[in-house]
Amino acid sequence: MLPVSPPNSAQFVHEVLIAYYGRSCAEGKKIHWYHALRVIWNLVKFRVIC
Repeated sequence: MLPVSPPNSAQFVHEVLIAYYGRSCAEGKKIHWYHALRVIWNLVKFRVIC
């Protein structure tokens, strides 16, 4: 989290849209369904066991 001062009347907050399109397997995507098993194990290991 970034510390932010409240905006004054001279300051404006501008929101910028960001477009993101994930890569396909043909474009080099290297994550597979079995990577989810490792993620679940790490969640259990670090949140429950430790």
